[in-house]
Amino acid sequence: MRRNLGIYKHASFFKILLFDFSTKLRIPKEFVKKYGEIIPEEAILETEAGSKSWAVEIKPLDEHFCFSNGWPQFVKDNKLNDMDFLVFTLVSKSTFQVAIYGKDGVLRQPFSPDFNKKLSFTSVNDHHNRFFMVIPKDFAMETRIAYKNSIYLRNAGGDKKWRVNIDSGRNGQRFLMSEGWSVFRQENNLSIGATIRFEFDANSGNLILRKGMEAVAKRKRGRPRKHY
Repeated sequence: MRRNLGIYKHASFFKILLFDFSTKLRIPKEFVKKYGEIIPEEAILETEAGSKSWAVEIKPLDEHFCFSNGWPQFVKDNKLNDMDFLVFTLVSKSTFQVAIYGKDGVLRQPFSPDFNKKLSFTSVNDHHNRFFMVIPKDFAMETRIAYKNSIYLRNAGGDKKWRVNIDSGRNGQRFLMSEGWSVFRQENNLSIGATIRFEFDANSGNLILRKGMEAVAKRKRGRPRKHY
């Protein structure tokens, strides 16, 4: 499917949620007929707050196209119910903005994540990680790092920042800290086999490095509110 948005920007459709919508949702035939050439194979759904995004696949099913993989999480996070009324508006070549109305006709408050919770991931610095560091997909999506070209890293004890580029792998299934990672690793003395932990600072958008026993201790000190 081609992705030339052109004059079709802000194309939209609505759906009333009926029957089994929890695992997939059909896109109206007329929308596909009119705008099929710009429908992406993987789309991003955003609610009006724009505070969180969901990656969903668009797959053919019989004579229809459907939101499939990723759609169940959108349903769960936004607590969608029978008779909810959804308006999907194409705002970029791969992004739909979704307005959610309850069966009472009132626009619902969009999903709002708790930015007080600690988002983090832990990894082991092995010899394969000399020039890059893999970021778990769920972590990259929830922190919105997946939509950035670069981020800043800091260590827990200092103010210096290191800029690293963010690269996405095939079909956006994995994300990497690439250019800049090697310098960060060397200047922070990350030895082979070291356990390292990155915490997301929601205020600055930076990742904070914790390493060695500090990283291990934080893993053992109770169950984190969010962990990948």
